[in-house]
Amino acid sequence: MNKQELIEKVTEARSSAQSELNRILSYRSKDTDYDRGRRNAYVEVETWIKDLDKAQKVVVKKFVAEWFEEHKNSLNDSLWDLTIQTNENSQNKDKKLTAFEKWFIDFEYSYEYLIRMKNGYEVEKEPLYQIQFPGTSWGAYLTKADNGDLVIFQNTTSGSAFTESEIKAIDERYWAFAVPVEEVK
Repeated sequence: MNKQELIEKVTEARSSAQSELNRILSYRSKDTDYDRGRRNAYVEVETWIKDLDKAQKVVVKKFVAEWFEEHKNSLNDSLWDLTIQTNENSQNKDKKLTAFEKWFIDFEYSYEYLIRMKNGYEVEKEPLYQIQFPGTSWGAYLTKADNGDLVIFQNTTSGSAFTESEIKAIDERYWAFAVPVEEVK
């Protein structure tokens, strides 16, 4: 059965349910919840079937998108190699897994996501943080100057926004002072 035949079958079932409902309503004065629910279920299923063609983009982390871009031209072979590689690496206690390998192993639908990425994907936006140092009346923030140097500004209301990985690349100890951008006053 193809998609169009399925749509026709569901449409026919919906029409039949409506006809039965009309016949029942001619004998009684009100539409029951069951009858409305049955009729609406067919409408809902019909909508789902029509939406099948709309390829939904998956949202993935940046490291997943980077791996996909590197391997998209030979995805089937790459997935096979990845399965073998992650299996070997997970059994070897001395081998440290990459973030992508951890995601591939831990995420139940990783294989499906990588296949669906062929239809398009979006990269998840990393949350942004500011480094706010405590102990000042107004606030002291780590800020990136125009020349790229890092400076601490006091008596200001905010500093530069950084991702977690950027903060940890500067110095792991700064992570303790990270405040999500949305919460900064």
